[in-house]
Amino acid sequence: MSLLCTIKRAKNKQQIGNFSKALNRFQKEDPTFRAFVDDDSKETVISGMGELHLQIYVERMKRAYSVDVETGAPQVNYRETIRQHSEFNYLHQKQTGGRFGSIRACVTLGRFQRACFPHSYGASYSPSVYEGQPWIVEPVMALEVEVPNEFQGTAIAEVNRCRGLINSSDADDMHAVIKCDVPLQNMFGFSTDLRSSTQGKGEFTMEYKTHGIVMRDMQEKLMSEHEKAQAAKNK
Repeated sequence: MSLLCTIKRAKNKQQIGNFSKALNRFQKEDPTFRAFVDDDSKETVISGMGELHLQIYVERMKRAYSVDVETGAPQVNYRETIRQHSEFNYLHQKQTGGRFGSIRACVTLGRFQRACFPHSYGASYSPSVYEGQPWIVEPVMALEVEVPNEFQGTAIAEVNRCRGLINSSDADDMHAVIKCDVPLQNMFGFSTDLRSSTQGKGEFTMEYKTHGIVMRDMQEKLMSEHEKAQAAKNK
C-alpha cells in the first residue's frame, strides 16, 4: 500500500509476455498488490504492503514465470498536506477588459483534485497553500513483535533503532509481545535484523495505520533529494 519498488526491465525480451501475465494475475489474486508504469521513467512500478510482501511476488515471478527482473531500491509513498486552514481571493479579469466574477475560498485538508483548479486562478491558489504550512507526511505502520522472553530487551532495542513508538510490552511465561508504531521508511531490513538478533526466533506482523508528519531534518533531506532528481530528469 505504501511501498514502491521499481522493476527496471525484463532482462530478456521474450520474457515480456510472461512479465505482463504475472502482474495481471497477481493483481487479480491480491487487492493490495498494484502495478503501473511511471509516466516519467517509463519503468514498471509495483506497490504492496511492505518490503517482504513485494519480495515474495518478485521471487514468485522468477520461479513460476521464468522472468528474471532487476529491482530498484524500495521507495516509500510520501505525501504532502497542510497544517492549518488558509484563505485566498481571486478576481477574474477578462482578456477583453473588465472584471468578471470573484472567488473567495478556504484551503483545508483533503485530497487534491487537479482538474478542479483551472489555470485561471491557480496563481492565487498556490500562495494560499504555502500559508497553510505545507508539510511532508510518511506512512506509519502498526507493528507487533513476538519474541521469547530472553530477547524482549533486544527486540525493544531494535524497535527503538527504527524510531518506533512503543505502545505496550507484555510477557507471559514464554513469550513477549511488543506493540508499537513505526515509520515504514525505517522498516527496511528489519526482518533480517530481528532474526539475527534473536537467533531466528523473533517474528513480527505489521499493517498500515496512518500518515504522520516527518521530522524537519527528514523533510529537508527529502526536498533536497527531490530537487536533485528533478534536475537530473531535466538535463
